[in-house]
Parts: sequence; structure tokens; C-alpha cells
Amino acid sequence: MNIIEKLRLSDTLSPLPDGELKFLADCGKIIELAKGDSLFCKDEPADEAYFILSGKIRVYLEQNAEKREVAILLPGDISGVLPYSRMVKATGFGTAVNGSTVLSVHRNCFREMINEHPELTEALVHFMASRIRTFTAMRMQNEKLISLGKLSAGLAHELNNPAAVMVRSSEALINHLRLVPYNFKMVMKADIKPDVVDAMNDWLFDIIDNPKARLTLIQRNKVQDELGDYLDDLGFANPYELSETLVEHGIHLNDVERIRSLTGENGFEPTLRWVVSNLTTEQLVGEIRDSAQRIAGLIQSIKEYSHMDRINDRQLVNLNEGMRSTLRMLQHKVKSNKILVDDQLDENIPMISGFPGELNQVWTNMIDNALDAMEEQGGGTLVVKSEWCEPFVKIYIQDSGPGIPEEIQTRIFDPFFTTKKIGKGTGLGLDIVNKILVQHRADVQVNSKPGSTIFEISIPAVEAI
Repeated sequence: MNIIEKLRLSDTLSPLPDGELKFLADCGKIIELAKGDSLFCKDEPADEAYFILSGKIRVYLEQNAEKREVAILLPGDISGVLPYSRMVKATGFGTAVNGSTVLSVHRNCFREMINEHPELTEALVHFMASRIRTFTAMRMQNEKLISLGKLSAGLAHELNNPAAVMVRSSEALINHLRLVPYNFKMVMKADIKPDVVDAMNDWLFDIIDNPKARLTLIQRNKVQDELGDYLDDLGFANPYELSETLVEHGIHLNDVERIRSLTGENGFEPTLRWVVSNLTTEQLVGEIRDSAQRIAGLIQSIKEYSHMDRINDRQLVNLNEGMRSTLRMLQHKVKSNKILVDDQLDENIPMISGFPGELNQVWTNMIDNALDAMEEQGGGTLVVKSEWCEPFVKIYIQDSGPGIPEEIQTRIFDPFFTTKKIGKGTGLGLDIVNKILVQHRADVQVNSKPGSTIFEISIPAVEAI
């Protein structure tokens, strides 16, 4: 198979006349690569268009001495610089997976190609435009998946905690309710007077509806010991377990003595156990209710964060809501990194016009970066602030981490630039942040020194548009 036949393996080049492909074959040079040979390396001048004739080329990025594969080039694939491309340097590495043959065409041939071979030029420009669209969509999707990965572990933890409480409390409630008939039987046998029953009911519901102020740990232990000793002296089984439940609900020794005086000696123990039974039921049902509400709140936060029940169109956005929903989604990481969040969001800022889901992606990237910056030092303070500086709404995200070295501050918004290890970041986060902000006619500035890094975002308010 000659070079022209091999070039026709490309969907882009196959419809072209032989003369167009002959121009490529005549202008280009054949490169034979053995397994492991480099076709191109990062930061080398991007001066060649590559047409894969045979074999397989692996394209990968390298971050902190770790490799991440981004593409495999097969026969018929095209790579490198193309006519009208603004590429100056290679952004990754290309290495032969096996014995490979590549036709390399230098950019010096492009002028003649543009002037003398319009069909070939048009085909390659269309290919380049398609490559840009595909690459942009892919990296946006990858960054969204990475953002989702950042949230998923925390969400799983946050949802698992209340779910575990619900399971544990419901099982305890089932076991507890099995004792209710026995407790009821013992109360009935005590033959307590109706007016005493009514008084006990009123008192118990008052305890449940109007809980007393919580005691300190030292105070609670002292009161529990006093009450436990009192019940132990009266011969109660498990007196300290009973006292723990009673004191937890604000019932102290004087309350128990009052129950004893109302019910008499025969009715005292069954009545007290009936009280404890009702309080335990109330406590377990309350734990299940609170856990269910917490799960419902997390689900609502997910809906607010993702805007999955709203139209994907530009709309009025309250930036504070997006910031707070993002913080809720990252709450697990905030707690695990021992971060103090200083909320300085101004409730009086005006609305902006934008895409809330994309803006939440901005806050996720920036807040997550701030949390990562403070992780190694074992804690810190995250400040989130908003203010109205006509005609802009300004958002400030500040961390107390080690800061961004001055020599790389101008590069942090470049595609693929990252100081994180593979799996911690793609180097696309702040690049995509910048593109989303440009889409919203917003500006971002960074001011960093050891102990303080501040990102300042200025977004035009609706009334300023």
C-alpha cells in the first residue's frame, strides 16, 4: 500500500483527489518509530502536522511525574499543527506503542497548501474545528466528572450517617416497642387513680414539649449519679440506665421524688418505667425524624446545586445561594480538613444573569482548591464573601494556605497547568473557571502570599447590563 492509499484511511482525506494527497506525500517526510520512540514532547515547537500511516501512537500528559493518557492515534488519524492553527508548543507527549509509520508535514508547506490546494486546506481546517469542539466538550465533561468525584465521597458520607442512624434507631424502636405491653400491664396492676394518671400525662407531655436547658457534661454526670444512687437504693434493676434517660430529658431527682409521692410505693416503679418507655420512644422517633429531615435537606441541596429541575437557560441568579449550596456539598471535606468557614456573604447583593449550574462549577473548583491548599497544614480558615460594588457583584474566596508561588501565578489559568498529582486534578479546573467567567462577562483576579490567597471575582449585576 503506497502513501496515498494509506492517507485515504483517514475519513478527512479519503474524499480528496489524488493530486491533493500527492501534495502531502511530496511535502512530507516519513518517520519510522520503534516501540517507545517519541513522536513529539511537551513544550517542543509545534511545527509539524502528523498523519498516522501505520501503528499506534499514545498521547499523554505528565503531571508531577505521573502520566495520564488522553488519546490513542491509529492509522488514518491526524495530529499536530494544521493550517490556521494557533498552536505554538506541544501540550503533551506522543509515544509509539509499537512499530509505527508517520507522515510529517512541516508548517512551511502550509502557505503553498492554502494557495494551491484549497480542497485539502478546507478539509484540514474542518478537521481542526471538529477536533477543537470535541476536545472542548471532552475536557468540560471530564472536569464535570472530576467535580462530581470531589463531591461524591463527601455526599456518600453525609448521606450514610443519617441513614445509619435511621436504621439503628428503627431497630432499637422495634425492640423497645416489644416491651410496651408488659409496661402497660404493670401500670394497670398498680391500680393508679385516674386523676394521678391525668396529672402524669400532662406532666410528661410538658417535659416532651418544653425541654429544659441542657446541662454541661460535669453537671449531667453529677445529676445522673445522684438519681442512679437513689433508684439503686430502692432496688431498681438497671438504675443508672434509667437515670441516664431521665436526665437526658431534663428529669432530675426532685421530679422523680414527686412521681413517687403521687403514685405511692406500689405504683412508683411501674409508673417510672412507663415514663422512661415513653421518653425512649419519643427519643428514637425523634432521631429517625431528624435523620430523615437531614437526608431531605441534602437532597434539596443537591437539587439546588445541580439545578436539575430547572431549564438550562440564562436566568436570574443569587450568587449567595450558589456559594452556600456548594459549601453544603463540600461540607464533609470542610470537616475532615478541620476548616473554619467564615461566611461574610452580603444578603443585599443584587441578582446577576447567568447559568447557575456552570457558576456552581466555578465555586466548586475554587473552594475545593482552597480546601486542598489548607489540607497539608492540618486546618485553616476559608472566607467566602460577597459585596455590591456597582456595577459589579464581587465574590471573594480566601484561604489561609501556604499561597501560590509568585513565579506560577500567571500560569494557573493555563490549560493543563496543575501542581496536583494525577487523580487530584487535571489542570483544567481554573481554565474552565476562566472560560465560564468570560461567558458571564466576569473578571477574576488573584492575590497570593504565604498565609493568604484571595480570588476576587467581579460579575456584572442585572441592573448593570
